[in-house]
Amino acid sequence: MKLRSVIKLNLQRFKNRKLRVFLTVLGVGVGISIVYFLIALAFGIQELVVNKIVTSQSLLTLDVTVGAGVKDLLSLSDDYFTSLPETNSSVVKVLPQKNMAATLDYGDLVGQTVAYLVEPDFFGLAGVTPTLGELYTQDDQYAIVVTTHLLKLFNLTPEEALGKNVGVTLIVPKELILKEQQKQDQLLGEGETGGTLSRKIDFTQQFTIVGIVDAGSNYMYMPLGRVSGIDALEPSLLKVQVADQDSVDPLKKELQSRGYSVSALTETLDQLNQIFGFTQIMFTAVGIIALFISAVGMFNTLTISLLERTREVGIMKAIGATSKDIWSLFLFDSILIGFLGGMSGLALGFISTETINYIINTIAQRAGGEAVDLFSAPLWFIVLVVISSFLMGAITGFYPARRASKIDPLDALRYE
Repeated sequence: MKLRSVIKLNLQRFKNRKLRVFLTVLGVGVGISIVYFLIALAFGIQELVVNKIVTSQSLLTLDVTVGAGVKDLLSLSDDYFTSLPETNSSVVKVLPQKNMAATLDYGDLVGQTVAYLVEPDFFGLAGVTPTLGELYTQDDQYAIVVTTHLLKLFNLTPEEALGKNVGVTLIVPKELILKEQQKQDQLLGEGETGGTLSRKIDFTQQFTIVGIVDAGSNYMYMPLGRVSGIDALEPSLLKVQVADQDSVDPLKKELQSRGYSVSALTETLDQLNQIFGFTQIMFTAVGIIALFISAVGMFNTLTISLLERTREVGIMKAIGATSKDIWSLFLFDSILIGFLGGMSGLALGFISTETINYIINTIAQRAGGEAVDLFSAPLWFIVLVVISSFLMGAITGFYPARRASKIDPLDALRYE
């Protein structure tokens, strides 16, 4: 029997059993749509989290700090770090982050915050990306980047705050005042006294909010080069960028051998991937159970169909159809149902994920949040679903097709 005849006979049967075929396809489709929904949710959340913390530069960056127990012995402002790019060919750059308490003035409101003093290149190494606006550059001397949490002090939304001018005052740490005072005392002659160092750094010109980052902490970024007189201020953190991934572990071990605390974003990324990998396995297990239930329903439908078509099989064999023809007819029937179930499952899964994503984003935006994509289905997963639905149809229809091919035509014609 030609493939064309097999397709024609099956389509004719589908027309005569529309409701049964529809319910069978729907059952398979619902099972596959559950798999699609769960896996797309797992991949979507993974991408959402990873993209929040990872940039290409941040994966090649080490965070270097000094532990609380060795602060008197080690320093991040040591000449070792200054000359590290010259002495170690794998190091691209070393950028410090200095922290100072600060106050912001906007209108009649004054808010306290923490100022992270960093160079523009620091953002790429730290994986900082603005949700609104942009990050400041070398040319932006009076620009700051603030967090959404900081804006709540002034009852401003990100859209309202972007482009606003604010007054900035930095609070000089006590340890910096003592260091500078000791330095002055060493330079002065006997009997001379230095002036009292100011405890605040006021700027005559206001700063413009050029970018906003989404964070649950109260802080801001401002250009390190804009603040003078704080060379003696110890960095709270160093970002050390290496040339390639192979250089991360050797440099990390070298810095740790010197007593520094070192962490790499790759460690966090590996831990996240392990967590999400476990989540994907759990979701896949739930999806497989749903597919198994759908397959049982499909097998039951095909078995009942075989019983109903026993006399039909006998007639076809009596007029010359071979066992192979009957096999092909029933097997194609199950494969077609499985394939249609796969296509309907992808459609149902896509519609459900897009609908839920739209509803959640609508609620989030009305509450002042940002829109995100909670679901993400990789292309390889969609291809896998299509192949799996095809295989499920073939495996489920194997036994009914085999049984139909072995029916004796005389017994089939006598079947009631």
